[in-house]
Amino acid sequence: MKKHSALLAAGLFLLNISLMGQTPQDSLATHKVFEQMPGSISIDQPADVARQFPKHVGVASGRNPQASSFCIRIYSNSGQHARNDSAKALARFQEAFPEISVTRTYNSPYFMVSAGEFGTRREAEEFLKGVREIFPSAYIIRK
Repeated sequence: MKKHSALLAAGLFLLNISLMGQTPQDSLATHKVFEQMPGSISIDQPADVARQFPKHVGVASGRNPQASSFCIRIYSNSGQHARNDSAKALARFQEAFPEISVTRTYNSPYFMVSAGEFGTRREAEEFLKGVREIFPSAYIIRK
């Protein structure tokens, strides 16, 4: 038993010494293979994937994907006809932008209709330009 533990200790000592002799350049040498490979990579993706991508990879880019996102508020009212008007606004938005998600919520006393989910304010601002052609009073909110 003592013989095995002595051999194990000697082996670990030798392994430790050999690892200490490596330089940072030695460990990076294996990664240079990718620098020497010819060619390029291109990715074709639908626009809705491009809009959702930042939300799912925010951690890798240093941004917390759960921290915030933006959407467009196309309707908010508490008037007598707010329930029916919000349903009409939702239907009109779905007809104009079928690929974008839209939700209607009620937070007493307001009926609200919100559309899209954008990872950055810039993306929301770009989309807002088109939305304002149909909903001139639309604005950006942080979720």
